[in-house]
Amino acid sequence: MASDLGTIDVDTVADTPQLLQDTGALVSMTASITPSLYAPNAMLPLIFERHSNQLPSPPFGESVPHINDANIESIYEEARLCTSHQAFTSAVMLCRKLLMNIAVKHGAPENQSFQSYVEYLDENGFVPPNGKKWVDAIRQKGNEANHEISLMTARDAHNIVRFSEMLLRFVYEMPNMFEGEPG
Repeated sequence: MASDLGTIDVDTVADTPQLLQDTGALVSMTASITPSLYAPNAMLPLIFERHSNQLPSPPFGESVPHINDANIESIYEEARLCTSHQAFTSAVMLCRKLLMNIAVKHGAPENQSFQSYVEYLDENGFVPPNGKKWVDAIRQKGNEANHEISLMTARDAHNIVRFSEMLLRFVYEMPNMFEGEPG
């Protein structure tokens, strides 16, 4: 049962040891589980599959400060969260959607091809020098994730999330870093 401090008493989850034994997972079975220690902002413990993964794992990449558009920030954070749940294809597809949202937010017309959004970002100075290749990789992998049968791997998702993070840093973090500060 949760207390005001956010602690879960394991004794109230009577079937947890059997459930974990049946699934081959391990969890810290201390007297209580403090969510902020084990699963921030959640009321569930982390689960460690035997000889394998932590579920959920930490989201890949870093949050990007100074994004002044809630939708763009939300799409990026959702892509990061997908990596923590091993939803790698979803993460890649969201990063592709991010390209469209960034381009449209900065003046590109809606309902264009994703290739035209990459071109728009590049031609209008939103892609760093020597960055068009990796920005286009977001589009290409996103197209593959969206239109092909194959699933994306952890490596695919991590690369694409990292490329997206760098694009967001270039487009939002650096230009907005000193906004509102005395010059």
